[in-house]
Amino acid sequence: MSEQTEHRKWELPDADPRALIKAVAKAGRIMVAMGTDRLRHERLGEIAEVIAKGDGLCIRGELQDAVIYPAKACTVTLDTSTKMKDKIYPRLDFRDQDDVRFLSITGLEGEDAFLDCLEGVARRPVTASAPPAETGEPADVPEDDAALVLLDSYHRAETPICIEYRCAGGMQKWSGTIERLMAMGGYVNVIQPGFHLHLEAGLVHDWQTAGDIHQARDKEGAPIGLTVSLA
Repeated sequence: MSEQTEHRKWELPDADPRALIKAVAKAGRIMVAMGTDRLRHERLGEIAEVIAKGDGLCIRGELQDAVIYPAKACTVTLDTSTKMKDKIYPRLDFRDQDDVRFLSITGLEGEDAFLDCLEGVARRPVTASAPPAETGEPADVPEDDAALVLLDSYHRAETPICIEYRCAGGMQKWSGTIERLMAMGGYVNVIQPGFHLHLEAGLVHDWQTAGDIHQARDKEGAPIGLTVSLA
């Protein structure tokens, strides 16, 4: 579990999101997380190369596989307040025109390695916001949760699959066999070396299935950007 140090958060008003992504890609092991607080698709590892392709940046590495569209970011903030076991994990948050975070990049090598890559980038302090209200213990994940049922079937069968997430700001994917699947904290969680998936219970209402391709839908029947298929 993480604890919050003294609030240290800055807006980077003049920074080019494309340049920021290229810069922190050199910070060693990082976590590229796409999605919202209800759905997080995370890849963890070193980035071998960043390739410009049209409006996107292709992120490649042994444990990295994403395409990011930096122009979708209207604001970028730097947050160095998260601390785990005496180690600070600095993070860049990219938000869209609706002020929704669609991408975050976290340095896993500590504060210095990450911030050295941002040397010279102008910062403007952001006023600390009030901590979120306590909501009590998270609800249990029902055994019939649509996401849990599908992922557990592949987990038990040890079937290689591809889990892909797409949004307006980019796409990211992982392929492999699920080794660890946990329903806890109100989320369905896949925990792998180099990959984490966190899905809020009930977010996936059902799956639209065509052959071996499953597209997650919410309770209104709209796709949420998550696809599970055979690898």
